[in-house]
Amino acid sequence: MRKVFWYVLALVLIAPQVQAEPELTGRPSELSRYLADIPQNVTLAGSAEIKVQADRAVVTLRVLSQDASLSQALKANQDLRATLRRALTQAGIPDERIIGSKFSSTPNYRLLDKKPSSYRVVHILMVSVDGEREFQEVARLIDTHREVEYEGLAFEHTRTEELKQQALAQACAELIRKQGLYERTLRITLTPKSFHEGDVIALAPRGRQLKEAAYEGMVSGTALSTPEEAPPSFGELTYRANITAEFVLKPAGGGESRN
Repeated sequence: MRKVFWYVLALVLIAPQVQAEPELTGRPSELSRYLADIPQNVTLAGSAEIKVQADRAVVTLRVLSQDASLSQALKANQDLRATLRRALTQAGIPDERIIGSKFSSTPNYRLLDKKPSSYRVVHILMVSVDGEREFQEVARLIDTHREVEYEGLAFEHTRTEELKQQALAQACAELIRKQGLYERTLRITLTPKSFHEGDVIALAPRGRQLKEAAYEGMVSGTALSTPEEAPPSFGELTYRANITAEFVLKPAGGGESRN
């Protein structure tokens, strides 16, 4: 009776495993070929960087006006922005490179007053400058008008899209180079299955402090008078591209190998 019990128990434990896994039979060489034919996926990545000197900078200005009347504060802000535009265009900066951005108006209250005592209007102006001369023209306006404040500086390049495409092409070439290297070295075949293109980004390695120093140098004229000592006015840009691709891996005998 005890032998019958252990036999039934063994059948219960073994049965799920027998049902879950297919039975493989044949000679060892046949099993090896079967396993070799099972596709395996491999992911490769390619990346590239292109470094160039920025040829344009965007100067952000904050134009402020304040008055007891909201309409007067708005008009004063508008008149000042018109004055800035005229001065910049006369200095050789085209109007299309002078862009109005964010706008805000804030009421100011005295203690216990329900009605605002004054209104503060702020308008952001973004000016694209080519070279140090145009940069200094913007700096002079900041010095001339106390209502105009320097907000920041961002470097860019006029050939941004072309440079991004070059970086992406180099990333693809790097990925293909890796594919060929692995195929020759490991004697395998890698067939592309899918790929993912990452965003091509532009990086400005110089921090805000260097940008501020560049502005201060140009305001004081040191960037033109002593260029070997002055901080650089335009920074270096890095365009970085990344791409990943998934390949199906097979032994070289299972497909044509890349030379």
